[in-house]
Amino acid sequence: MYSAGDEVELFLNDESVGKKKLSDDDKCVVRFEMEYQPGNLRAMSYEKGQLVGEYSISTATGKQRLHMAFDKSQKNNSDIVFVNIDVRDASGNVFENLNNEVNLEIEGNGKILAFGSGNPKAQDLYSLPQTTLWNGRALAIIERKTGEKLVVKVSGDDCVTTELSI
Repeated sequence: MYSAGDEVELFLNDESVGKKKLSDDDKCVVRFEMEYQPGNLRAMSYEKGQLVGEYSISTATGKQRLHMAFDKSQKNNSDIVFVNIDVRDASGNVFENLNNEVNLEIEGNGKILAFGSGNPKAQDLYSLPQTTLWNGRALAIIERKTGEKLVVKVSGDDCVTTELSI
């Protein structure tokens, strides 16, 4: 994991896995070797003994729900809309091991400019309304032809379908 601090402590399900010091030679990277266990993984970064950062991630479980959200960095009135898509559980944890196919549908006067994932070896065509998730995620780039409302729907195998109004 990456840390700007000088020491990192890793916890698995609230039990410490260990603490490791970082040097300039580590280039902000610290590694912990351990066997996979489902649950919560939390890293705490320290600088001179003071907590300077914390990050946690939890295993997704249960029913898979497709989730969509606008890219937070874009303007609301833009003609080009970036929609982040992922598959989450009821607690909002992303199913990071999913590589399922998902389908995109637009209702209204809009066009799919690109639909794909961050997979560096993807075989999907970005112009089609379906793609394969990579690490449970995909991105749709949509052009609004007019200022009228668009409804974007995404569906996939074993997932609850969702929609987003633009």
